[in-house]
Amino acid sequence: MKAIFVNLRTWRKTPKKCFDKGFTLIELLVVVSLIGVLSAIAIPQYSHHRERGFDLIAKHSLRVTAVAEEAYYVEHGEYIDCNESNCSALLPNLDPIPSGVQLNITTNADDFIGTASHIKGSGEVYRW
Repeated sequence: MKAIFVNLRTWRKTPKKCFDKGFTLIELLVVVSLIGVLSAIAIPQYSHHRERGFDLIAKHSLRVTAVAEEAYYVEHGEYIDCNESNCSALLPNLDPIPSGVQLNITTNADDFIGTASHIKGSGEVYRW
């Protein structure tokens, strides 16, 4: 009889212990709301940094193309018109332009004007 009484005591305590091991609904709501606030702060910063990185790629491509144009002018005595698709073929010292960069070089008798932007960037057009 004593063994049955001991089993009944532990049986009554078992469900209560199970409920003590979890989180309450309020605690879960607080954690979810904190995650939401932190992600609302972090996601715009992340997208801004990505746009800035793509803009730097466009700036770098424009700078490298301008240097290649100057080298071409020193050798041939003239500048050459090109865009992102044919600049690397026309200018011998130029590596291929990265994908997504919109580059345009227009020339006149003594000078050239270069513009560059990136499709995934901020939309700003850089000029040389």
